[in-house]
Amino acid sequence: MIKINQEKREKVLGRQIRQQRDQLLAECDWRSLPDAPGDRDAWLAYRQQLRDITQQLGFPDNIKWPIPPVA
Repeated sequence: MIKINQEKREKVLGRQIRQQRDQLLAECDWRSLPDAPGDRDAWLAYRQQLRDITQQLGFPDNIKWPIPPVA
């Protein structure tokens, strides 16, 4: 049986989640521009929720991804 270093596992998982979060942020960067179509405030709130992923109680093992606003 292989022993898993829990601390290292959490570090790697945290890094993967941050990378996924950063990708989602990059994909909707343009939504925060003042002249972007749609509900800008909803997109700003979504982006803040993405940035707050690491503050969730279950991070990195149990996180809840925010749902993007309807375009």
